[in-house]
Amino acid sequence: STYVYRFPSERMGVRIGQFFDATLARVPNRKEGILAWYNKNTNNGKLFEQWPTREEVLGRYEQHTKICPDSMDVVKRCDNVINSSKVVGLALVFMKMVWRSPEASVQLSLKNPFVFGFSVSAIRQLLSQSTSNIISLANRATASLLQGKVFYSILVLAFLSRSIASRIKREFFFKFDEELHQKDIKYIAKNWIDL
Repeated sequence: STYVYRFPSERMGVRIGQFFDATLARVPNRKEGILAWYNKNTNNGKLFEQWPTREEVLGRYEQHTKICPDSMDVVKRCDNVINSSKVVGLALVFMKMVWRSPEASVQLSLKNPFVFGFSVSAIRQLLSQSTSNIISLANRATASLLQGKVFYSILVLAFLSRSIASRIKREFFFKFDEELHQKDIKYIAKNWIDL
């Protein structure tokens, strides 16, 4: 066993030690990675360089995300959400800046052009009616989309989805940089005073 404690009252420490002994050896690529680094950086037990940095040891991407297909899938999906929300937000802002509401609203016409039989002019009339109806519907949809409440709520949803996806994605990479580490050390020193 790696962890040895003197007193039976240290049961929590013993349990944590037993957990580490039972699980750390089974972590994928952990043992091989540590041994490969050690073999690369030692000569007869003497280190060539310093121990690995905190980012190398605690880097979630190298230790887990890169070798786990489910984690890589989550990262890719987060990238898709981030990119899609950017496109939606920028497209809406661009449409809001460029869009001019039509002066007179075009009414939908549902006249039957084949009343007098099947002819080329009836087909032309049907095509022009269909085109004007589609344009009218697109104008109405765009106008309702760019109204104040709808416009701002879509922008807020795009921003929220982007920020949530960014936070989820961040969990799969090394995020505990030196600044956060120093802040934690100061917090620990305030609560656990050295004698």
